[in-house]
Amino acid sequence: MWINSWLTSAKAERLQRAGAGTLRHIGEMLLSDQRDRARPQYLLTAADAVLLLGDALGRAEREYLHIAHLGPDGRLIAITQHSGVHDAVSLAPSTIARDALLRRSSRLLVAHNHPSGDATPSMADRFTTRRLAELLRMLDIELVDHLIFAGREVTSFRQSGLI
Repeated sequence: MWINSWLTSAKAERLQRAGAGTLRHIGEMLLSDQRDRARPQYLLTAADAVLLLGDALGRAEREYLHIAHLGPDGRLIAITQHSGVHDAVSLAPSTIARDALLRRSSRLLVAHNHPSGDATPSMADRFTTRRLAELLRMLDIELVDHLIFAGREVTSFRQSGLI
């Protein structure tokens, strides 16, 4: 039986005693999980990013910075997460760019949260994003967007004309 290839024989025997219906259900779950992992995720719009990152960042009690590393077609390569203190997270644009080069990212989407509940970009957010966009441009990496989450509010730098 195929299930024996990933379970120890003792666990497989217990599952077999549980009945064919249980085995079928477990097998369906495993196949579904494998298909989900095999299917690449894409971030093509800000809405895709909100769905992927919004829940965790919107309700976090301290600042976090998430960087979605993307291929040229918007395929998600990786998400890096950096934590900060209550109201700030510090990560140099050069560190972000280096990580993007190491991951062979063609595009980046940056997102962070404001635990204060106000999704308005600060002057530091604007300055750092502008520096990051310029640095990435020199490396032929596109900064797709910078999103700020605050509760249920989201501000997009791209939609606001800040990138």
